[in-house]
Amino acid sequence: SDPRLMAILSHAEVQSIEGHWLRGHVLRIVINPWFDRLMSFLILANAVCMGIEADRDNYSESVAEFLSTSEDFFLTMFILELVCQLTALGPPFLATWWGAFDTLIVAIGVFAQWLGPAVLQE
Repeated sequence: SDPRLMAILSHAEVQSIEGHWLRGHVLRIVINPWFDRLMSFLILANAVCMGIEADRDNYSESVAEFLSTSEDFFLTMFILELVCQLTALGPPFLATWWGAFDTLIVAIGVFAQWLGPAVLQE
């Protein structure tokens, strides 16, 4: 088994997950090195867009709209990543430092991007 999994789950828990159809498939995706690479690329691309957006007053309306749409895209992808991690690993994922940090960052993003503006408009 993957050493990262063994740090979160026992051998019996990994076998139980692998025996479950949905969780087993999602687990194979989550532990695939390409999944980490994709998420790392998305984090980097999001950081670049955030850096560009910091100077948004100097951009046209279409560029500002593209940056806003890209922020929605990235946040949606990070939510999907979190859902995949929780589906594959269950609550023990949240007990890890990375799982708790990831959840906190996504929650802050959801509030800042979607909930906060909706509440402030009312």
